[in-house]
Amino acid sequence: MRAWVEAYRANNSVKTVKMVQNGIRPEGIEVLIRDGLSNCNELETLDLQDNTFTSRGSKALAGAVVGWEKMVELGVGDCLLGEGCIEVAKALSIGKNKGLKILRLQYNEIDANGAKAFKYALEKALPVLEKLELNGNKFSEDDEVVLDMKNIFTERGIGELDELDDMEEESDEEEEEEEEEEEEEEEEEEAEGGVKEDVVKRAEKEAEQMVTLENDKAVDDLADLLAKKVTV
Repeated sequence: MRAWVEAYRANNSVKTVKMVQNGIRPEGIEVLIRDGLSNCNELETLDLQDNTFTSRGSKALAGAVVGWEKMVELGVGDCLLGEGCIEVAKALSIGKNKGLKILRLQYNEIDANGAKAFKYALEKALPVLEKLELNGNKFSEDDEVVLDMKNIFTERGIGELDELDDMEEESDEEEEEEEEEEEEEEEEEEAEGGVKEDVVKRAEKEAEQMVTLENDKAVDDLADLLAKKVTV
């Protein structure tokens, strides 16, 4: 990705970038977007579908998208945006991408809150959006937010939401697993904190012992010196 960063810095007037299904991991996506593509202010089409973003890549995308004021198509479907999607939606809501016509967000584990964030962006800042792809995410096709988005398109007389026929509604079991994972992470953090605290305490104790030893040595040296003076 560092090589691609240099390539985009040297060719920052590119209008179309398609790097689909390239196995780019979050750290690579972050570097690519933050240090490379963010310099491409003439960008009209960006397709990075089927790579892995997570929150790390999503934050980088959110930081860069406000600079792509000429963008017409943004494809980040099947990129595992997850909770990071809200950062992207907030960035789009700022209003710097008013010419965006196609937004691909399918299969990203976007939940109802994420959908609401994109609904807000659609309503407030994406006036000419013609296609919004959200299929395969984690909210119901019967959710109120879906009806709201459809109504926005109907009132405008342009644009459409794709068919939500493959939605992945979160089960109670998945919710429990997520809660357990969060608890485990908290326990690990507490354990790490305890270890760090023990290390600090040991270090402080050792420092005190060193000071005591140094003080004892200083006293002994002074006693030797006085003894020599008395002898003289």
